[in-house]
Amino acid sequence: MNLPSKISTQTQFEVEFEQGKNKKVIPDITIYSESGITLIEVKVNSGLNQYNRKNDSVDQIELYNMITGVDRVFALSKYSIISPALKQKDQIYWSDVFDILSESDNEVARSFTTFLREHGMDSVKPIQKHSEKTVSLCKSILTQIERSWSDSEFSLYEDLTRDWIGFKIKKGKNFVGWIGQLLEKENYIIIESIDPSVTRKCLKKLNSDPEYDENDNLIIAQLEIAKLIELKSANEQKRMLGQWINDNIRFMK
Repeated sequence: MNLPSKISTQTQFEVEFEQGKNKKVIPDITIYSESGITLIEVKVNSGLNQYNRKNDSVDQIELYNMITGVDRVFALSKYSIISPALKQKDQIYWSDVFDILSESDNEVARSFTTFLREHGMDSVKPIQKHSEKTVSLCKSILTQIERSWSDSEFSLYEDLTRDWIGFKIKKGKNFVGWIGQLLEKENYIIIESIDPSVTRKCLKKLNSDPEYDENDNLIIAQLEIAKLIELKSANEQKRMLGQWINDNIRFMK
């Protein structure tokens, strides 16, 4: 490949890593310079794609490093990307981009930092007061949801990340919904559909305008956690939460 004498960039440019059918990849950003090719893989919440190469499984970063002419591979993501081929110094976070752009008065930069903030990709928050109680607080919410669940038609499977804590809701062999607390709506316990057929069914039954989370899952109902906190005992909270669950899980049937 003949490299240009000056730096140039392309997005979503197809690169062949081997000769043959289905032997091409499309890095998010490709930068050409006299020293070689730099690739940047951009992620928000998703992980790395996996590829089969010579009877072995490799991830995107590993594969990009194998392409002839590629000098360096970066990952730009919301959270850490785990790959044996990614050096720590080549991991860039959206929060780093936010910090840089926040110093600009440019209107486009301000607009983009607003977007990053709304999607949880702004500056890293310091550990704050009461953070030492995080595990016990999470345990309280998960335990109360579990204790309050009474519908035997569905079963619960614990599901936790740094963006949510809760349970996947399974009906038969399929996961159809989710209940818990989202970082983007941390003042509520929510029930949502994660199955397209269930979503279509819910949309026909709901009386209010539909609301979706950041992953485009339909939010069926939300209960303010403050209302549960107002109740003094765990049993009172269980009764309120259980009634709320029963009132809203019917939309998924």
